[in-house]
Amino acid sequence: ENLGNFQFAIHPLPLEAQVAPVFGIQVGDYNQDSYPDLLLVGNSYATEVRTGRYDAFTGLCLLGDGAGSFKVIPSAQSGFWSTGDAKALTTRTLTDGRPLHLVAQNNGELLGYESVLEQSDLIIPWQPGDAFTILEFANGRQEKREYYLGSGYLSQSSAYLRVPKAAVSVEITSAQGEMRVVSEGLSSLEK
Repeated sequence: ENLGNFQFAIHPLPLEAQVAPVFGIQVGDYNQDSYPDLLLVGNSYATEVRTGRYDAFTGLCLLGDGAGSFKVIPSAQSGFWSTGDAKALTTRTLTDGRPLHLVAQNNGELLGYESVLEQSDLIIPWQPGDAFTILEFANGRQEKREYYLGSGYLSQSSAYLRVPKAAVSVEITSAQGEMRVVSEGLSSLEK
């Protein structure tokens, strides 16, 4: 956890996230409670012969509670199940706005999952030069999301900001420090 001022705190993830190496992580608000959640993929087939494969991981959806802890959501509920030698996880935005999570596997097929949890009111395409956004929620909590190139092992998600339904304000800042506020399309502001 980035506490600011170059200070960090370590929080262990649930045991289910530690059964094999994790190579791909996506952050989103998958249950629309305004707290960041995680999707994870992993495994490693490139181990020495005596050790054997690290292949017990089947992908995972973790719902954040806003206090640094995460709750495991079973695959039957989340619809997310990723076996194999998974090396990357990205999220693409389909033409109708729905998210599609793609899992790349070493020497395997590309897997695609439509999220059964995540629904978003507003999708904002990043503009050239955008650096980060500050989302504000009705309870006063703020969340910073950075725009970056590459979201996993040799992978990159779509250049879109998925705004959670609970957001009341979206402030986008460019690399030059120029800010713009997006309010059009936010359901919280339209009420």
